[in-house]
Amino acid sequence: MSAFCKEHELKKAAENDLPTLVDLDKRGLLIGATETSEEYVNRLKVFQKNLSEMESGLKKDKKFTVEDLTFPESEKIPEKTFNSPAKITSELYDFKIDWVPGFYITPDFGMLFGGCAYSFDPDFFSLFIIRNSFKKKNKWLFYERDELMSHELCHVARFALKSNTYEEMFAYQTSTSGFRRKFGSMMRAAWETYLFMAILLGMLVTQVSLIVFYSKWLASRSLTENPVHWFYAALFSLVSFLVLRQSRQNKLYKKTLENFEEITKKPRALAFRLNDKEMDSFVKMKKITKENFIETLNTHNCSDIRLKIISERFLS
Repeated sequence: MSAFCKEHELKKAAENDLPTLVDLDKRGLLIGATETSEEYVNRLKVFQKNLSEMESGLKKDKKFTVEDLTFPESEKIPEKTFNSPAKITSELYDFKIDWVPGFYITPDFGMLFGGCAYSFDPDFFSLFIIRNSFKKKNKWLFYERDELMSHELCHVARFALKSNTYEEMFAYQTSTSGFRRKFGSMMRAAWETYLFMAILLGMLVTQVSLIVFYSKWLASRSLTENPVHWFYAALFSLVSFLVLRQSRQNKLYKKTLENFEEITKKPRALAFRLNDKEMDSFVKMKKITKENFIETLNTHNCSDIRLKIISERFLS
């Protein structure tokens, strides 16, 4: 991979040199919502230190271990493999990441595993893995290598924005599937996934128990008395809620992009650099101008340097 940051770049960034900060933004090193240039540069320095330690480990021991996961040097994703994913993120959100390490690894728990990103707060040490199957081919089951990599690169770029509500929605726009672009981000929190799995498990256990132990009793019950049907009702209610919530978000997001077109030629890229609270404010606005856009960011304590970067790149 390309060098992360050179010493003179970090020095200029610390001095609020706008061209340098804009260049870092183009490389997917997005500044946090309220970060000052000093905080931003310190975060990059820590990442650079961690990255150097990883590279030293790979060179010396031919492997690197973090949080019980071992990353062999032989499984590192070649630089040329990043070209297509970088093109996707460039076209969608106007950034190209050429510094984050990636590896071909299938975890022990990964029967249907495609890939994931690891970002460690507050160190900003980031890397991602995709399953070994992508080493020789671009597709595996319903996954595509370029889509997975560009998806995870979106998460890496937005690390400092601490987003939840819109995070997966932005990442899923890299998909070639219209369904995944619209509904891939239906589940936004871990508890929603756990609830979904709990309902399915409860349905399975109840169904098996009734068939094995209460088959005669079940035969004489009505539909509403069969407890399995209550699980069906719960599942239908949860899925309906998720679909309707995502449909509403898609509609509001589309309208917000249309409003952003009044102030920028790159509405998607502009939205990508906003956090949840900022996006929530803009989706409620009927008309967006450069003046009320800047005013809204200021109400959310946007740092001066971040506002200058956004203005230079998308509002000038």
